[in-house]
Amino acid sequence: MKFFIGLLSGLVLGAVGAVAYSVSTGRDLREEYAQLRGDIDNRDFDALGNRLEQRFNELQGMLQERANQIQGAASSNGDASAAIDDAKDAVSDAADAASDAVKDAGDAVKDATSDLPKG
Repeated sequence: MKFFIGLLSGLVLGAVGAVAYSVSTGRDLREEYAQLRGDIDNRDFDALGNRLEQRFNELQGMLQERANQIQGAASSNGDASAAIDDAKDAVSDAADAASDAVKDAGDAVKDATSDLPKG
């Protein structure tokens, strides 16, 4: 049963991936595979290398574009970044104050117990 569920899941994910590739690139995955397979069968490694270099350059461009979008979003959220830094400082200050309060309480307990008669 697990085998069939795994097989079905793999087929569905593969189909979704193929459709997503076709939609995002505007190229049919079946045609891309046929061209790639033809280059390998014909031992045309120059064409294969050129095709892979084109796809790599497209991928690099997409990644650079997304990195620029993230950097733009981060720079526009400068106020949020400052607020986060302020919150970190406040938490650190509160932790220090709590640590001091615990130390003071420990000292008070020690002083109180030292005054008790030993018995």
